[in-house]
Amino acid sequence: ELANQIVESLQGLTRDLRINLVVGGKSLNAQAQRLARGTDILVATPGRLIDLMDRRAVDLAATRFLVLDEADQMLDIGFVHALRRIARELPRERQTMLFSATMPKAMAELSREYLSEPVRVEVSPPGKVADKVTHAVHFVAKEGKQALLIELLDGHRADRALVFARTKHGAERLMKQLERAGFAASSIHGNKSQGQRDRAIAAFKEGSVRVLVATDVAARGIDIPGVGHVYNYDLPNVPENYVHRIGRTARAGCTGEAVAFCAAEEMAELKAIEKTLGARIEVVGGTPWPATAGKGAAARRRRPRRRTPARRLAA
Repeated sequence: ELANQIVESLQGLTRDLRINLVVGGKSLNAQAQRLARGTDILVATPGRLIDLMDRRAVDLAATRFLVLDEADQMLDIGFVHALRRIARELPRERQTMLFSATMPKAMAELSREYLSEPVRVEVSPPGKVADKVTHAVHFVAKEGKQALLIELLDGHRADRALVFARTKHGAERLMKQLERAGFAASSIHGNKSQGQRDRAIAAFKEGSVRVLVATDVAARGIDIPGVGHVYNYDLPNVPENYVHRIGRTARAGCTGEAVAFCAAEEMAELKAIEKTLGARIEVVGGTPWPATAGKGAAARRRRPRRRTPARRLAA
């Protein structure tokens, strides 16, 4: 989805440049044939690019620029080995650029590996979110989340809403529950084919789907105008992902609402998110769980992760 979006943006910004897109879920032969005719800018996902490299369908020896977009997410989903393989095929004399909304420790290590005397450009501090986003949290038991979501969605049926679930199975299950409740809903996650995800996003953009249920990886970086509400149905294990999630609303100067559901076993995640934001999230429903509530469950569920200590934002 993000690769398609980048190509659309490039086509609007460039003239007389050949732009090619290579992603999974599309015909490998057709992509190889297009590359054989030459290209100036290649937008690719790492896995499909390596497939084409293995077939000797692409030659990177003349590459002058390497751009890694959403680089932190590439690390999080295990693309680092693929990136190393691709980098070995590139000339040493090149410009490399890494773009990321967050800067975890692993990103700093990646930059040392790929960059030589880099210049760091920081558009906004880590954890900085759009000024026109309002944040709210409901303290609700896990088994009560579905009913609460339906109640809140019912209050703005005409608006687009993006709902984040932690797992692809959870996202699909929640989407079907919302359909049964009468909502025009769809889902994007790793178990969907590229075509299914493309159709779901297109329907969400044009309005025939009003509620899109997504996982973090599937929705990362997509630009969908007019998303008024982002629901964190499950709080993310990695607090920086909260920043990415709510970045789907309040775009292009619009306002937006970010609503979090916090079960007892998610208190640690909520605290980590607030630390990343440098601010407390307003409680609009329920009563905060005791600090010890769900502590054991949360500790068992969370996987080890590496991140830099969050910095408090200036007021």
